[in-house]
Amino acid sequence: MSKKKILVNYLYSSCYQIFLIIIPLITAPYMARVLLPSGIGINSYVSTVIQMFTLFGLLGLNGYSSREIAYVRDDKKKLSKTFHELFILRVIFCILTTVCYLIYASFSEYQYYFYAQLLVIIATFEDLAWFYVGLEEFKVTVTRNFAIKILNVATIFIFVKDPGDLYLYMGLTAFWSFAGNLLLYKGLKKRIDKVDRHTLEIKKHLMPTIKLFLPQVASMIYLQVDKLMIKGLTDQVEGVGFYEQAERIVKMPIALITAFSSVMMPRISNVFKNDQLDEVKKYLMNSFQFSLFFAIPMMFGIASISSTMIPWFLGKGYEDVVPIMFALCPIVLFISLSGVTGNQYLTAINNTRALTISYVVAAILNIIVNYFCIIQFGFVGAAFGTIVAEGLVFFIQLYFMKDIITITGLIKKSYKYWISGIIMFVTCMIIGNQLSPTILTTMLQITVGTIFYFGILFLLRDDFLLRNFNAAKARVLAKLKRS
Repeated sequence: MSKKKILVNYLYSSCYQIFLIIIPLITAPYMARVLLPSGIGINSYVSTVIQMFTLFGLLGLNGYSSREIAYVRDDKKKLSKTFHELFILRVIFCILTTVCYLIYASFSEYQYYFYAQLLVIIATFEDLAWFYVGLEEFKVTVTRNFAIKILNVATIFIFVKDPGDLYLYMGLTAFWSFAGNLLLYKGLKKRIDKVDRHTLEIKKHLMPTIKLFLPQVASMIYLQVDKLMIKGLTDQVEGVGFYEQAERIVKMPIALITAFSSVMMPRISNVFKNDQLDEVKKYLMNSFQFSLFFAIPMMFGIASISSTMIPWFLGKGYEDVVPIMFALCPIVLFISLSGVTGNQYLTAINNTRALTISYVVAAILNIIVNYFCIIQFGFVGAAFGTIVAEGLVFFIQLYFMKDIITITGLIKKSYKYWISGIIMFVTCMIIGNQLSPTILTTMLQITVGTIFYFGILFLLRDDFLLRNFNAAKARVLAKLKRS
């Protein structure tokens, strides 16, 4: 597949990620005011528990399945056989997970909220996105996701009107997740053939997926345990909501960068399988440059607008979100870079040992740091544990890539971005301190910050910026000549 295919897939994926950024900007202020901190907290807590169930239930199947499909996508017979084996395995895991989930829900203080989200469990297992990702057919999943998100948002605005509608809100989200996943089954007939069930080798996938599950469960622990520990150590479900809101806002722009990782993983898997190691290295170096170029200004930008954005965005009662949001900003950089080290490289080459080490160490230290910091600093303390965990994941994974790139190499690639980002941050903070926290202030900070960042990079003659600028300019001029 050509570079054009990578670009098209990234455009589809990034357009959807931009859409995902816009949607919370529309719905979050409304839901924060309608459901209030307690409702937001309950929804966040229930969603966190559900993610833990689906993680354990899937046993690492999502990442493993996409990689296996990428390996055999050029042979329809092998592709069909692999798909049926993986799908049957998902059905078995779905039944087991649903039974365990219902038992847990029946003993929970939020019993009926868990029942309202039951379809989320089933939807997670029925989803076929892993198949289309392995084929690098991002258009199929992106189109589906666009349609379902729009319908979900529309029904929320129509039916969810007060705090008592929390059950309805959760039920609508679950229903649309389930219904949307059904749409992906329509295109299966032309992509796979029927197979003799006696030839299926389901068991052979069990051990590899368990090996990949170990780093994923460790990863989920350090990603989700902070919310569970906030609830457990403070017994304030509102705190879970505050943390969820801050984390969601901070992670919004990361989606644009991780979209690139999701596109590159099956590509790197395929070239690695074909022993094209020089191509693997080239793709990875471009990915690092791309991630650094965008992640550094995003990190500084989010930190600079935190105090001016939250008052108008979420409204009264959410003041505690501001310090959490500010403290969480370093994860923008760490998550973006570990998307390259972990998802693009270690997962693609099947180095589950390195993934497991990085995630297990991060999970253990996250729990320890969270315990002491949440007791000492409350909700904000959980942010410190997350930063430590995300940082460790990246640095440990980078160690396993030392033959490809080192921290010194990353610094050489990014020092201009740090200079531009720090100047941008100081400028935006000065604007925020001088003006009242309104939407106009936030927009002014974003506009000025963007101009400063790219303007300084132009003055510093950054090769990545100039190369892409000149390429875009050449394409525009070529189109103008043709017209």
